[in-house]
Amino acid sequence: MYASSLTQRVDLAPADASVDEDFIDDGGRFIFDWVLTSSANAPLSCAQAGAVQVSLDGTLNGALALSDMFPCADGTAITKATVSGTYSVVAMDALNSAGQGLGASSTTKTNQVITKPNGYTDFGTVMILAQ
Repeated sequence: MYASSLTQRVDLAPADASVDEDFIDDGGRFIFDWVLTSSANAPLSCAQAGAVQVSLDGTLNGALALSDMFPCADGTAITKATVSGTYSVVAMDALNSAGQGLGASSTTKTNQVITKPNGYTDFGTVMILAQ
């Protein structure tokens, strides 16, 4: 086996169907979920926090190498393809409609390894302070 992808559901009942997947020779992606919380550690919806997007920035060898944004309401994301290596995620923020940060994640992810080919690294659930 050269590489694998995430599971995808395809309905074959009405007709033949196809599935597309990009395989990255020299990298992979991060997967994570998020929960927004208040300063009192109470869960918040994106609407309650005024958040429309969640951003993620990561460094590889001390330089910014990954910057991605996701709709807040999704609550889960897969980053764009990124080169293999050991990353430190330096910021995960909830953003309002003007692109302003509402609060950063309460945990920093270090030593997160993207493997090749087509590796997927799961951060798990990240708590993001949003008020």
